[in-house]
Amino acid sequence: MPFTAGDYIVSVKLVDIDIKGSPYYAKVQAGEVSSQNSFTSIKEADLLSIVAGQTFLFTVSLVDIYGNAKTSAKEVIQILAEY
Repeated sequence: MPFTAGDYIVSVKLVDIDIKGSPYYAKVQAGEVSSQNSFTSIKEADLLSIVAGQTFLFTVSLVDIYGNAKTSAKEVIQILAEY
């Protein structure tokens, strides 16, 4: 079972000879998003320079439990700014 997202070649052999159709090509996608492994581009210094009325841009990088980056996700990201 692969833990790293990427392209794989899967061989199914009988007595060291590929069976008909083997090898197979598989694309393993990143798993479920992990909030503990995901991160933002926000640095502590950035938070000291936010200006009222101006847009503050940052990125959120979603990562699964195995450290694979999610390149597309259906998860909803909730961003709260409280005063």
